[in-house]
Amino acid sequence: MVKLLSDVPQLDRIWIVLLGLVVLPGALFSATSAATPAFEDHRQIRAVAEDLARQHSQYPASKVQVKAANLDPRLRMARCDTALEAFLPHRWQVHGRGTVGVRCTGQRPWTLYVSVNVSIYDQVVVSAHPLPRGARLSQADLKLEKHDLARLVGGYLQDPQQVIGKVLRRPIGLGSVFTPAIIESERLIHRGDRVQIVASLRGMEVRMIGKALNDGAAGDRVQVRNLSTKRIIEGTVTHQGFVRVQL
Repeated sequence: MVKLLSDVPQLDRIWIVLLGLVVLPGALFSATSAATPAFEDHRQIRAVAEDLARQHSQYPASKVQVKAANLDPRLRMARCDTALEAFLPHRWQVHGRGTVGVRCTGQRPWTLYVSVNVSIYDQVVVSAHPLPRGARLSQADLKLEKHDLARLVGGYLQDPQQVIGKVLRRPIGLGSVFTPAIIESERLIHRGDRVQIVASLRGMEVRMIGKALNDGAAGDRVQVRNLSTKRIIEGTVTHQGFVRVQL
C-alpha cells in the first residue's frame, strides 16, 4: 500500500524533508566529480621520458638501462588530448642522472620535468689481482668486467692494449678499474742517466755522450746536457738510453 505525503504524520514529514536536504548535496557532489577531467597516468609520463633518453643514447640498446624517478603521487596533470612530447631542456650526454621534459600541447597544456637515470653497462679493463706500485703490466694482470660507465667518473679503459706494457703509479686491489691517471709509460731514461745523443746532419749520423736532466718514456721530450760542449739540448726518447735531436 502506497502512502501519500499528506497521509504521513506531521513529525514524519519534517524528517523526510530534512533527509532530502542531506541527500541532495551528495547528488550534486557526484555530478561535479563526474565532470572533473581525467588525469594523465604517471606511468605514461615516465615511459615517454625514458623513451627519449634511450633514443639519445649513443650506445646499443642492449647496454643501456633507463629509469625515470617516481613522480609525487599528489601531482595531477590533466589528461592530454594529443600525444605527449618529450624534450631535453639542456645539454646532457644522456648517461648518469639528468632531466627530461615532458609536455602536453593540447587544449590544456602543461610541462613537467622528470628526473631520469641512464646506466650504460659495458666491459672495462680491471686488475686480475692486487698489484704494487711500479708493476709493469702484462696480459696476466688484466681482465674485462662489466661496469656502469656513468659511475666511472675517474675514467676507464676498454682496450687491454692500452694497459699492457704500462707501469702502475700506485698500488691497486683486485678488480680495480684501470684509468689513464693510474698508469704511465715505462720510463726508459731517468734523470742523471748517461745517454747516447743521436743527431742527423747532412745524411750523417752523429753520436755524443750526454746526461739526462729529467725522466722520460718512449716519445717523451727530455733535456740532456752534452758532456763535451756542456750545452743543454732537447730531444726525443727513442728507446732505452737513447735521445734523438734535430740539428
